[in-house]
Amino acid sequence: MIKKRRFYFGLLILISLSLLNGCSDDSQKNKAVATLTHPALSPSGKFVLQVAEGSDQGVQAQCFQILQKDQNGNLQVIFSSPDHYRTRDALYFFWDDADRVWVYSGDIGAYYWTYTTSSNWEKSTYVDGKEKAPNFLKSIRPQFFH
Repeated sequence: MIKKRRFYFGLLILISLSLLNGCSDDSQKNKAVATLTHPALSPSGKFVLQVAEGSDQGVQAQCFQILQKDQNGNLQVIFSSPDHYRTRDALYFFWDDADRVWVYSGDIGAYYWTYTTSSNWEKSTYVDGKEKAPNFLKSIRPQFFH
């Protein structure tokens, strides 16, 4: 009887672990999404999106940096976002197909940055209808982006 219980208990643990391993969130499945532990390469391969920790008025926050290879092949920061986003809200940093950086904050909405010159990225606010929302944004927040 005890051996049978141990068998079922072990089987239950194995099933639970396999389910947990298969249930990662969309940001980990999408290579265009950057996290603290996973920088993301832009679709063109020209840039790297890196997430950095910080704080905003004592609240835990994150911001992003854009890196590019220099003449020696070393990655250098070419742009640092001055904006910090609270981590207590839903928060995603990701590339779209046009090499634009997108930030979605459950607190303040969606923004994107477009490359303009060697070290300048222009910030725009997502306004429904003005710019097509990327597929990743549609998948994580379908109720807001179609």
